[in-house]
Amino acid sequence: MVHYTVSFLLRWYSFSVVLNAGFQTIQLKGLYLPIRQREQMVSIPTFAKDSERYPALSTVFSDAQYLSPRRTRVSVNDKEKDHFFHIYFRYSSSFGQSRSAREIYEGAEWRGDILVLLCGSKADYVNIGGWNERRLAKAAVSR
Repeated sequence: MVHYTVSFLLRWYSFSVVLNAGFQTIQLKGLYLPIRQREQMVSIPTFAKDSERYPALSTVFSDAQYLSPRRTRVSVNDKEKDHFFHIYFRYSSSFGQSRSAREIYEGAEWRGDILVLLCGSKADYVNIGGWNERRLAKAAVSR
């Protein structure tokens, strides 16, 4: 039997879990706001089985690994429909000011990086695909 190890966040704690071969690896698209660059869409390797999705956050948050990402859930209402996002973030006063966060929210003095993932209705996470979902993801960050 083949085993994979993946790190993920549950509530506010990071930990690793061993996944059996019943999980497949997929690529999940999310919105990433790095510290020194402009926002960008990233593909995150994700372990998936049925509706469960476990994104490999370490592929995005690769530098400063001593600082674990935190997570919050944000809803954005658009045309009478709620869209839910999980925002993974790291903050430290030792980081520089985030250029990409300032571009989304004028005057923001965020010191860290941010990853935004779209929550699905049938699966934990789904791709942020078109311009409208990207617009909603940016609105989630500005909250």
